[in-house]
Amino acid sequence: MNTLIIKTVKAGLHATVKIPDNFEIKIDSHLRDEVGIDSLTSMDFLMYLEDHIEGFYVDANTLIPAHFNTVTTIVEYINSQLNSDEPAKIAS
Repeated sequence: MNTLIIKTVKAGLHATVKIPDNFEIKIDSHLRDEVGIDSLTSMDFLMYLEDHIEGFYVDANTLIPAHFNTVTTIVEYINSQLNSDEPAKIAS
C-alpha cells in the first residue's frame, strides 16, 4: 500500500475530524466508530484528499459507504481512482 497516501489520509482525518493531535490513527482504525467521521466531515475529508493527492477525484458513481469503513478501505478507494500506471503524487 502506498505510504504517502496513507500519511495523507491520516493527515486529512486529523485536519477534518475533531480528534486530539496525539490520537493515533491506525491502518485498521474504523473511521466512524474510532475516528468519529460523520456525513459532514466525510465531505470535508474527501475535499481534503482531492486537494492533496494529485490526480485523485471523487466519482459519486463509484463511492460507496463501505469505502469509509477503515483507513485501508479509503486508501483502496483512492488507489482505484488513480491511474495505476503512475505512482501517486502528493500535492504540496
